[in-house]
Amino acid sequence: MSTSPYSLDIRERVINFIKLGNTQVSAAKIFSLNLSTVNKWYLRYRREGDCNPRTRLGAKSKVDIRALTTHITLNPDATLKDLAKKFGVSIWGIYYWLNKLGFSYKKKPSPMWKRMKGSEITTKKS
Repeated sequence: MSTSPYSLDIRERVINFIKLGNTQVSAAKIFSLNLSTVNKWYLRYRREGDCNPRTRLGAKSKVDIRALTTHITLNPDATLKDLAKKFGVSIWGIYYWLNKLGFSYKKKPSPMWKRMKGSEITTKKS
């Protein structure tokens, strides 16, 4: 299921279809859209004069990336449990950020967090 907004082209075609005298119900059926979607687009068009999609801000991270990086470099023997407690997130949340930043836990010769080389870092798209 895609969460990206509908294109401006389809929005404008639906609005123009309704402006020609057709109903919102018929527009929803013809364009294979939910009636509430068509209703919201038309109400926004009447209120604001356009039906552009709103900008999405996304979620803010709980973890301060710079502080985490600094803490790991100063305390390379810290455990996930300690880090999770310090930064107020779950163990999996800390693991996610350490992995994303390129840190890996080396068990030998002494347990510590080490930064992987640039070629070993895998970038994951969210």
